[in-house]
Amino acid sequence: MLFAQIKSNLVRLLSLILAVATLVGQVRAQDTKQPLTGVVVDPARAPIAGAKINAALVGRGLGSSTLSDQAGQFSLALEPGTYTLTIVADGFEQTSRSLDLTTAARTSLLVVMEIAPLQNTISVVATDYQTVSLNSATKTSTLLRDIPQSISVVTREQIRDQLFSSVRDVVR
Repeated sequence: MLFAQIKSNLVRLLSLILAVATLVGQVRAQDTKQPLTGVVVDPARAPIAGAKINAALVGRGLGSSTLSDQAGQFSLALEPGTYTLTIVADGFEQTSRSLDLTTAARTSLLVVMEIAPLQNTISVVATDYQTVSLNSATKTSTLLRDIPQSISVVTREQIRDQLFSSVRDVVR
């Protein structure tokens, strides 16, 4: 009975030591992280909101990312090491730079993003809604060019493509 009680107390003590060691390791890991702050701006020095900043540890590929706020500011807590910093924002060219965080100094960056060149792409798909002949108005198969009236033909494909949902839409 005494042996079982000693064994139980020993197991509790070892569990407590393990929990304290884990907590100390977590605190030390948080203490080693360095703050990286900065501002993302355009060439006119106006802040860029919503830019995605990704810091990847060289060799590991691990890191963290954040978005810039309305003032273009961002903040990341990173462990010491060499990072590849990549900044992406809509309408701007992607910016990358190498960053060494082996010193204990606080690092603040000013990132100026260049405006991306215009790359407008327009795709035109031709649809032929033309009808050559008609048999409903003349009750015979007659070419439209041979009918001495103005006729507007709305094809099944046109009704489908333009999402007509009633006869009123078609007539309009």
